[in-house]
Amino acid sequence: MIFIPSKNFLYLRVPKTGSTSTTHNLLENLDSIEDLQCSQPEDFITVNPIKINVNLPVHGKISNLIKTGLLKEENVCNLKTFSVIRDPVDRLISVAWDSVPVDVAEKYTTDYIVEYYFENYSYDEPQVEFLKYNGQLISNLYAYENLDVMIKDIANYLNINYNPIKYRHRSERRKNKLINLSSTLVDKIYQIYENDLILYQAVTKK
Repeated sequence: MIFIPSKNFLYLRVPKTGSTSTTHNLLENLDSIEDLQCSQPEDFITVNPIKINVNLPVHGKISNLIKTGLLKEENVCNLKTFSVIRDPVDRLISVAWDSVPVDVAEKYTTDYIVEYYFENYSYDEPQVEFLKYNGQLISNLYAYENLDVMIKDIANYLNINYNPIKYRHRSERRKNKLINLSSTLVDKIYQIYENDLILYQAVTKK
């Protein structure tokens, strides 16, 4: 999550939608903004050479900003909010591959890894749970495949430099593994994440 109160700007981090790449990219150009509030998995991010406490707010939802007092509920409607939605199958595969060590993952098929995830982990939280507040969707939603389009639009809104994404999460290096999932598992994932699929299809016009 990146929140800039003075600009009514919010980037919502949805896990496994390129949020780490996006956050790293944006922070390269946001170090001069005094009221920057940032949250991501690491304890601290060092930005030229300021240390930003990223423990507050808990990254993810608009409700967390309100709970921590950083945002008033009546101001939610004024936020310029950006986020990403990813195809549920693609996202779940990425989550599943990250649940096992790389050396183990390389030995098994994608079907096996996804089945292993279903058997041993609770299902990942639906994306729509991050992208709505009081039943209303956020204002600017992009497909995972268009991360750089979102980065460019954010740069234009904040009047900062636009830099195409260079950093990629380690799961991106396994793209060749994100194929050949059985139709049974595809149907299972789409059934579990039906609302995510509907929203993704609406954004991509599929």
